[in-house]
Amino acid sequence: MPDVILTESEQQRLEQEQQTLVRTLIERGRNAERAMGAQIVTATPAKGTTALSAIAAKLAAPANEAAQQSADAGRSEVQKLVGDKIIRARSAEAKLGILRSRHLDRAVEVAGLPFGKLRAALQYDFVESSTERIEPGALMAFEAAAPTLAAAGVDFDKLRDQLPRQRTPGQMVSPSRDTLAALEETAKALVAVLQTTFGDSHRDPKDIDPVSLADCARTVESHAQGGRLTPELRRYIGQLQWWLDRAEAAVTSAEALTARFTATLAKAEAILSEVVPLAAAMPEPEKFMVPRSEPLPPAPNASSYVGDLDVREPNYGQGQPADDGVKVVALPNGTRITTSRRKA
Repeated sequence: MPDVILTESEQQRLEQEQQTLVRTLIERGRNAERAMGAQIVTATPAKGTTALSAIAAKLAAPANEAAQQSADAGRSEVQKLVGDKIIRARSAEAKLGILRSRHLDRAVEVAGLPFGKLRAALQYDFVESSTERIEPGALMAFEAAAPTLAAAGVDFDKLRDQLPRQRTPGQMVSPSRDTLAALEETAKALVAVLQTTFGDSHRDPKDIDPVSLADCARTVESHAQGGRLTPELRRYIGQLQWWLDRAEAAVTSAEALTARFTATLAKAEAILSEVVPLAAAMPEPEKFMVPRSEPLPPAPNASSYVGDLDVREPNYGQGQPADDGVKVVALPNGTRITTSRRKA
């Protein structure tokens, strides 16, 4: 390309335009600096204003779509594995907390009653328990005639209730003592279930995995927010399922024991309120400790020396008398051991 030759007037005009442009840019920069509070403004070109930007966006579209699909698939897999485990874990903690606040104090009070003294003050109210069952002959005839009765449209339940029955004597039972024993057992079991904490209260710095249900639920929730199914998240999800099984089993036991405790307490109050205590109740047995016996002395004529035992002897393995005839003589070059045969 040939060089362009400018005249002196054209050079002066270009220099003036350049100086004017520089002054304008400087003034605009100062105005922007004052408007933005002396912050540095980085100019960002508008997206898609040039043909190159449009081409780059078109070329990057498949990669962006694949990345979005991969992220959606990862989040879907994480959500599928986590499911409602976190909600169930918090629900189990809430249910147990409600049961604890309602029934723990009363269960502790009942479990602390002196049941031994109460049983000692009860009257002798043993009765013979008995059971009734259908007579074997009538039952066999009923079962043999079942097909014919079914064809005739007979009501089996109604006919079964009309069969003759026989009374079988049982064992002697005491209603008051049985109710008291059931109340003691239920109260102590309910206290043990309601006092569970689903793990430790805090994690030790040396602990790698979560130490409680709440800790495990928080860990799974934190790792699941990333949307990637990592090996650590898989391990934490498995641990959360283990904690969740224990927690839900404890809540189920607590609900069943609570209902049983309430019914047993009402029954005990109804029965024991009518019991007249004995005028002269037996005192509780005194607790005493049996002193440890002294060790037995060693058996006489017992020897621990087994060096000269002969397996061919008839008394091999039954011990040797203390005087076994063994003599040890120290010699200048060593030691001489001699034995003598025992006299019969």
